[in-house]
Amino acid sequence: MYNFLKNIFGINDTNDQEVGSFDDYEAGSFDEHRVTWRPTMVRSGDTIHINYQGLLKDANAQDVYLHYGFDSWSKGLDTAKMEKENQDGFGIDIHVDGNHEINFCFKDDTNHWDNNDGFNWNVPLQ
Repeated sequence: MYNFLKNIFGINDTNDQEVGSFDDYEAGSFDEHRVTWRPTMVRSGDTIHINYQGLLKDANAQDVYLHYGFDSWSKGLDTAKMEKENQDGFGIDIHVDGNHEINFCFKDDTNHWDNNDGFNWNVPLQ
């Protein structure tokens, strides 16, 4: 059953999370949740732009916040307000301070969360 679900949702074997393509000029994405980031190949010290068009936007949230950290949530925990990006949802630029991965989820101004069904989002660093 697990392999069946992995195939349906595009999960890979290395980190059990779908990852974007590693082309610096394209945006990486978790398509079914309408989360994108750029550049797709992210390194410690980079700035990453994260765009959110998911459930909270669909519920007409007035404000959306990115809750994020690095390396399995072990460092750099923060929550930052995202900016509205016209019809493209909400976006934010953050400085990458981790060594292995960026971990994040989203919340709105009424404390409703979108945490990828409890799995959060995890983008590996190069």
